[in-house]
Amino acid sequence: MDAAKIFLFLAVYLQGSLCSERKKSFSSCKDGKGSLYDYAIKDIYDMQVPQSFYKNHIDLTRCPAPDNFIDDIDKITWSPVRNDDITWNFEKILVDHKGQPYRRYTPTVEPKEMIQDIEKLIQECEEETMF
Repeated sequence: MDAAKIFLFLAVYLQGSLCSERKKSFSSCKDGKGSLYDYAIKDIYDMQVPQSFYKNHIDLTRCPAPDNFIDDIDKITWSPVRNDDITWNFEKILVDHKGQPYRRYTPTVEPKEMIQDIEKLIQECEEETMF
């Protein structure tokens, strides 16, 4: 199976880390002046992939917040604040080979704790793609 079929999307949302220019703040990305889809990230082959490629392909409503809780709301710089917002740059979203979110993990979850879920998705992909 091609390793690119399953990837881990590391959501990077704090302090302007989505913004390619350091001058921009996170709030300028969140308040409608900028968008996640305006930026690019590197894929597993070290190639720049515009986030617009994923627009309308990944439905995060299928992948609710794992703990449904936001800590220290006084430090939040955007509005409105929802309890399912991504709150830290190490929050992880595991996506299956069809590009659909499978599960969302809090920043405290280590990647090694995701192995069972990753192996399950690999197995499902292999079963679906067998001739």
